[in-house]
Amino acid sequence: MPYTPEERKEHYLKNRDKILAKSRKFYANNTELMKQRAKEWRERHRAKILANAEKYRVENRSKIRQGAKDRNRKYRELVFNHYGNKCECCGESNWEFLTIDHIGGGGSKHRKEIGAQGFYRWLVKNNYPSGLRTLCFNCNTSRGWFGYCPHKPEEI
Repeated sequence: MPYTPEERKEHYLKNRDKILAKSRKFYANNTELMKQRAKEWRERHRAKILANAEKYRVENRSKIRQGAKDRNRKYRELVFNHYGNKCECCGESNWEFLTIDHIGGGGSKHRKEIGAQGFYRWLVKNNYPSGLRTLCFNCNTSRGWFGYCPHKPEEI
């Protein structure tokens, strides 16, 4: 006679540790099989997975945006801690004004290569490449547009 759901639950709760240990051992011995099963399951249920993901995005829009802002702020903080927390030209240290400058130009071309989104994340993932420095927005823009900064016109 089959067990009732209550009896199965009671059995599981009594033997939870033994059941979990057996499951972990099976998974460890059959990792490739389990990965293949998971992949097949995801393929069979793709529409449901996408629908649930969209539903989550709609219901948690502000939470998702806040998470993205927090991640971006964290990457920005890591980058400026590495390259310096003040403008190399004028000494501005208010982080809201700071940017990363490509020494010798080429920032626009570089952005097109890696994509404009996630520049600070890219810098962290690529171990803070050389050829970059911290400038404030005014100094960076002036150097880009005019080829010099009014703070240091002698560098023309």
